[in-house]
Amino acid sequence: QRLESGNPDMKGSARRGVLSHPLGGEKLSCREPSTIEEEQENHNCMHKLPDGGEPKVVEVTYPSVSELAPIAEGALDEFVLDVEAQLKSTEWVRVCSGMNGLRSLAVHQPVRCDSVVSSLLPFVVKAIRSPRSALSKSAIITSRDLFRYIPISMADLIDGGSTSTSLLSQLLLKAASNDKRFVVEEAVASLEEMAQSLSSLSVMNALLPY
Repeated sequence: QRLESGNPDMKGSARRGVLSHPLGGEKLSCREPSTIEEEQENHNCMHKLPDGGEPKVVEVTYPSVSELAPIAEGALDEFVLDVEAQLKSTEWVRVCSGMNGLRSLAVHQPVRCDSVVSSLLPFVVKAIRSPRSALSKSAIITSRDLFRYIPISMADLIDGGSTSTSLLSQLLLKAASNDKRFVVEEAVASLEEMAQSLSSLSVMNALLPY
């Protein structure tokens, strides 16, 4: 009633469902029911959940040393090649599997692991830096077993503050301050293993620069 009293020209148009734009321009008619239904359908489509199956749930395992299967002598060469291929994979689940393979190699075939660790350790370091916590944890566990079973080789491969080296000790220190507790626990365990397995001088040279 106040609209009509304030603007006599609107009396007839308001009854017919036609309103003038307050800033001028064309009149906007009341929409037909079919138009309203189409807009409602479009609105529902915008909020519709995506089609397709549920995302695949990936379970990453972290076997203990006793659960790592031994490697048959006749299959050792093939096993090493398979581990290398998995560590180089772009699929993080395969990389985790390669980490477990490298651990098996260190535990059951330390002499052979000694011969290939220098070429495979960079992939371990890369995985420790991964933002994916499960992959980082798997790589940290691998570094712990490498310190335990092939300490002499690892003493030559940990960095001493030089950017040209592996940065392994630096990354383990950084992981020990991670916001995820299960990563922190493994990083601390790996650092403790490094301190117990290597000479005091090697450990000091690796950690003091940081």
